[in-house]
Amino acid sequence: HRLEHTRHARAVEAVVRDAGRQAARHTQQVEAELHRVRARGVRQLVEERLETETDPVLRRNLELLLQHQKAEAALDMDRLMATVSEKARYEAFGSHTAPLLGKAAVRKFYEDFAASGAYKLQLDTHRLVVDKHCILTEGLMRMAYPGKTLAARGVPVDDPDAYYLFETHMAIVWPIDPDDG
Repeated sequence: HRLEHTRHARAVEAVVRDAGRQAARHTQQVEAELHRVRARGVRQLVEERLETETDPVLRRNLELLLQHQKAEAALDMDRLMATVSEKARYEAFGSHTAPLLGKAAVRKFYEDFAASGAYKLQLDTHRLVVDKHCILTEGLMRMAYPGKTLAARGVPVDDPDAYYLFETHMAIVWPIDPDDG
């Protein structure tokens, strides 16, 4: 099985615009905030659910999500893309950007994401809903945007060497592609 993604959040362009308007936090403050929520925090609810889940289909779906999250955190493109369906759809509702359609578009998204330096992120998951055909995660997303990345996108920053913290509430729907199973 491979994951098809529909991301319910603002598009990167909206994030960048908002980040420029938010008060800047210097690199050390952003790093401290991101480390406050442990790297394992993104996967904690998934791992906890796996400890008690007995349904084999739900376990398979959770294991696939966990594999995706670990590869995403490590920026391991081959492992990450092994979890993404050929029919993947990444969409940020409420934005003015077109959805990313297909595995090639998703790979480019992750490659650009890694190259931007904005890959320091944390999803503090508050809700996890698991079904035979879909998983939903919901929580507070925190991202550290390098000042240089924001400046290159036309966002005014006080210090290009600082990081700027962006936070948003995010729900991610992870449909499981039945054709890959």
